[in-house]
Amino acid sequence: MSNKKKQLTVMGTVWDFWSVLKMFDKLYESKYISFYEPWLKGEIDKEKIILFNEKSKNPLLWPFKILKRTYKILKIIREFKPDLVITHHDDANVSIIPVILLNKIFKISNNTKFILWVRNNPIESYKEGLYSKIIILAYKYFYKYADIIIVQTQENKKIIESHFKSLKNKTKIVPNVYEIDKLQQLSHEPLEKQYLNIFKDSFVF
Repeated sequence: MSNKKKQLTVMGTVWDFWSVLKMFDKLYESKYISFYEPWLKGEIDKEKIILFNEKSKNPLLWPFKILKRTYKILKIIREFKPDLVITHHDDANVSIIPVILLNKIFKISNNTKFILWVRNNPIESYKEGLYSKIIILAYKYFYKYADIIIVQTQENKKIIESHFKSLKNKTKIVPNVYEIDKLQQLSHEPLEKQYLNIFKDSFVF
């Protein structure tokens, strides 16, 4: 029997989150929820992926989609009993709010901590439309019920804390992460001519 702690990752997207997922998979006994399609690469065991397989993108059905997600996620939490539930990004973050509130009321999993991973500056990203209004309302009134809010830059931390006072003591910074193999590949690619002038007076040690 594994002595590792458990984590459940709930994903709205994965492209800029892959290195973090690989780290989680090594550190924790893990399960992953993907709403639309399993964007996970081969290194993650497919048996760990729970695919909701949602098809409709109709905004009128969004409230029903959230209710359905809430029921499914609560059921998984009750059975898996994760130490951490990590969501990424706002599509997943908003979906987890009812789960957090119901978990606080009904004590479904007392020891579970909820971490919301925020990718963008919400003030710039969510200016128009019903979906944007819902996201901003979630920041203003409901994100405070999470245990930690993760942002990727100091600037985003300042913006979020200045607009949403209830998040001031909850916001932490985890910088953008990159895969080492991608950096190694880039290091062997030649620089474009327009950038070479930057280094014309430079020395390499």
